[in-house]
Amino acid sequence: MVHVLSAILWVLFWVTAFAAVVFGITLILRRFMKDRSALVTAIGIAVIGTGMIYSFTQNTTFDEVFLDQLDDQEDLRWMTVERYQGGDEGADGLQRARLRIEDEDMIHQVLDDFKGLRLRSGNCHEEREYNVYIRTRLNHTSFFAGEACLNTAEIRDPGRDHLRTLDRLAEDESLEWEYE
Repeated sequence: MVHVLSAILWVLFWVTAFAAVVFGITLILRRFMKDRSALVTAIGIAVIGTGMIYSFTQNTTFDEVFLDQLDDQEDLRWMTVERYQGGDEGADGLQRARLRIEDEDMIHQVLDDFKGLRLRSGNCHEEREYNVYIRTRLNHTSFFAGEACLNTAEIRDPGRDHLRTLDRLAEDESLEWEYE
């Protein structure tokens, strides 16, 4: 309920801000422009520019997209991590390795790496390194992760090492990865 209310307030803020900008620009331009076609063109450009700025500032976070689905984050059951490696196995030329983790601390470490990660909707289609599936007592969530993309969303935090724990697990030779 709180998320719905905050989303509605956020939309109302942008609508009000947009209307105020258009109204202010109209008042200023009416004073200096006597030609109506020039006035309409200038207002059109301002409206399009404001829309583009709004579009480029639309971010969400990993928490909002994935963690909010897990109402019972303190009751984690297990996590499955699939990693993709170059090779000649599989139809897509990638070798898959799967690891099931039941250690809650390790699951929390992976989630902590992703918490707060800013995302921007888009059509990001880089090669994915990991597929993560998390199961709680009541819910589950899953996502594909790579350096620049999370599912199809573009990661907006360059330089952040959100794959740190997953990479460490991939390099740990003591873990029993199942290869397909």
